[in-house]
Amino acid sequence: MTNFLTKFLLLLLLLVGVCYRTVNKEIFGDSTDDQLLELVRELQGKHVMLMGDFSYPDIVWSTHHSQSHHGQSFVDAIDDCFLTQHVNAATRGDSVLDLVFTDEPIMIDNVGVMSCLGNSDHNVLFWTADVKVNPTVDSKCIRDYKRDNYNAIRKELRSVNRNEALQGTTCEAWSVFKRQLSDVVNVHIPEKNFRPTRNGKQYG
Repeated sequence: MTNFLTKFLLLLLLLVGVCYRTVNKEIFGDSTDDQLLELVRELQGKHVMLMGDFSYPDIVWSTHHSQSHHGQSFVDAIDDCFLTQHVNAATRGDSVLDLVFTDEPIMIDNVGVMSCLGNSDHNVLFWTADVKVNPTVDSKCIRDYKRDNYNAIRKELRSVNRNEALQGTTCEAWSVFKRQLSDVVNVHIPEKNFRPTRNGKQYG
């Protein structure tokens, strides 16, 4: 288990990530900073928006300097990957802990800071992102179940000797059954090209 949590969502062609870095080393150990640096380096060259609570209170983002070694290493990794940090106001007390990074400086014009929500001691952030994506939608091959031959499938599956096919361990029996079912589907259910439209409907 790592001591920071990161989730990524591929939204069209923009990689959107949410990160939480805890400083509680008694629970999670000392690997947080190294893993976070590795994550940032993996984002180099990608169209990305990364946000979350990074818990580096000693970083001064106006000068990109930190009083701690770990904080400065994080800033250097951000700079090396040409990411832009958009939060300029304090988000917890006098510290800028909650950050928003993008690979394009003009993707976010301004990040607003609101009051705390509920029992949280962090301020709420809000912003508008100007995201341009490629509208091209790729097609893929799927089964055309409207043209299936279920009578032939039933007949062929009934002819299988289950006592022989399901011998061995559970995993071995499952592998045999899955292979036989896949062979039947390949023969009796044709394929078709599928392309989703912009409104989510499909046509082939």
